[in-house]
Amino acid sequence: MLISGVLPTVATAVGLIDTDRPNVPMCGIGTILVIMGISLRLWGFNYIGHCLISSEPRANKLVTCGPYSHVRHPIYFGTFIIVIGLILVLGPSIMVIGLLSPIFPYYILLAIYEEKMLTKLFPSYEEYKKRVPMLIPSFRPKISSNPSQSLMKQYGLRGFIKAVLRYELAAPGSLILVLLALICR
Repeated sequence: MLISGVLPTVATAVGLIDTDRPNVPMCGIGTILVIMGISLRLWGFNYIGHCLISSEPRANKLVTCGPYSHVRHPIYFGTFIIVIGLILVLGPSIMVIGLLSPIFPYYILLAIYEEKMLTKLFPSYEEYKKRVPMLIPSFRPKISSNPSQSLMKQYGLRGFIKAVLRYELAAPGSLILVLLALICR
């Protein structure tokens, strides 16, 4: 939580203290990147979220559909896109970059750790690793996808929103930080 929650908030505060006028094109590009990153995180959560909210045995299945057919860690990749967007919105000062840069190695190390655990839990994960890239998505899905496994299909829009608000606060939090930065600058 410190890495993905507190550091972006502190970086936003530091960015708002900066008295330089914002670079409008950079703010626009940064905002688009944040929205893309949020969308990717939510798309990933739509497929992996049932593992958090379900006690049924299907929650113990390897998720390889939706964004997970393009990249093994879409939520982390979405976070990287959000961080790059925040840097552009806040202005790429040394202080902002210094505060946000630990997010990259943190999530890379977390992905490596998770992959070790997933390899132990799911024998099929080795084959999945061979076919689907780790952090940089492919434009085409690398394996077939089953959209019926999505959280929204199972619980509807209302259930999805409730799950996002309970388990995936980084996405709406990122949007609030960008809006705050844009309004206050």
